[in-house]
Amino acid sequence: MDPSTLFQRSQVRALEMELLEMCVLAATSTKYGKKKTKQNEMGGQELQRSFSKKKKTLPRIEVATTGM
Repeated sequence: MDPSTLFQRSQVRALEMELLEMCVLAATSTKYGKKKTKQNEMGGQELQRSFSKKKKTLPRIEVATTGM
């Protein structure tokens, strides 16, 4: 096998493991509740949505605290 192909595969494997770890952390996190676990059961593409949702929830929290 070509050395560059082996390197690319190892890079992909490392990224897959990192994504899996993020999914597990997100699914086990109590901070973001049950929505995370439903998304992560579906796979890696859902992870990006969960991160974008995390960014969207921050302004809502600020609005909720200033409205009190």
